[in-house]
Amino acid sequence: MKPTEILDLGQVSILVPAIPLHSREDGGHLSVEPHRAISDRSLATPLEAVQLMVATMLAGDALLNVIGVAKVNYQDMGNWSINKEGAKLHIHVFGRHKKQIYQIPGESISFLPQGHPIYTERYERFRSSEIESIERHINQLTSQPRFERLLGLTDPLS
Repeated sequence: MKPTEILDLGQVSILVPAIPLHSREDGGHLSVEPHRAISDRSLATPLEAVQLMVATMLAGDALLNVIGVAKVNYQDMGNWSINKEGAKLHIHVFGRHKKQIYQIPGESISFLPQGHPIYTERYERFRSSEIESIERHINQLTSQPRFERLLGLTDPLS
């Protein structure tokens, strides 16, 4: 299975990961990924930086208002690709339900080693209907004045 793209902002995309690192039963997660391979947010262009922030805001809002999570956590990641092609920044947007099955409420999300069977055998990805609702919600948000202004910015260094 491949990731499902929810929105492409030009420099950055919001995705539903193919293999979840956090089960939908615990709140699920989305991923925000720059199109360009950068290892750290400090290497982002101004436009990439704005789009990274906007995309995380859109993804977090969707988890809160579509999935109904109690809290959203944001985490820069990229270490698991370090041995393949080098670290590639992406930001996971984790929804947190008050009652969780695999995680401990109030604690940081814990991860098992890369390739652990829990990611493919236990953790559930968002369902198709949830993905469609998330996409619809995010697309509606992009037409709100605050997001229209942010998304209308251009990169002064390009």
